[in-house]
Amino acid sequence: MDVCGVRGGGGPRVGVHAYTLARYGVDPHDDVETAVKKLEAKAPHLAQFLREVAQL
Repeated sequence: MDVCGVRGGGGPRVGVHAYTLARYGVDPHDDVETAVKKLEAKAPHLAQFLREVAQL
């Protein structure tokens, strides 16, 4: 599952808000685990949010 939700069935779908994650080096097609790793150093609050949303 990628961050934008274009692959796979469920999980996080940030859609147009992907540009915000791109500011932190996250590609819209990164899988959630990769995105969380990239966000942990620069934006731990977003990493935690993405981790929680992925569990829904």
